[in-house]
Amino acid sequence: MLIADDDDEVRMVLLHALDQDGTPCRVRAFRDGEELWGNLLRWQRKGAGAPALILLDLYMPRRNGHETLRAIRAHPSLVGVPVVVLSSSEAPEDAATAYRLGANQFAIKPSSMSDFRSLVQHLLHRWLEKPPSPAAS
Repeated sequence: MLIADDDDEVRMVLLHALDQDGTPCRVRAFRDGEELWGNLLRWQRKGAGAPALILLDLYMPRRNGHETLRAIRAHPSLVGVPVVVLSSSEAPEDAATAYRLGANQFAIKPSSMSDFRSLVQHLLHRWLEKPPSPAAS
């Protein structure tokens, strides 16, 4: 599982929630979409398998969530990876754009640790047990 979020606190909260819930896969966190994308490409060149799930912040420096999602969906070996866009944005157009680009889910970041934990439990249950196909364009 990969996480890209420019907020150190959000990354730590997500990692803590995943640790508390005993995620069944290895988790790596990155500061932005550029860092995540560079590592994904390097791993793909080395023949590594695709990640089980990607959690993307929407607004990040260097490469935002929409740009990163577009690149993931254009890569043949990553097109089927479930991608959840997490954002503090409640703007309907942000969610619509994420779905149009192939996000499997758009979720608004919770404000409390307990709500983050509930969201993580939901994401693990929904996407790691039997991930559905990306949203239709």
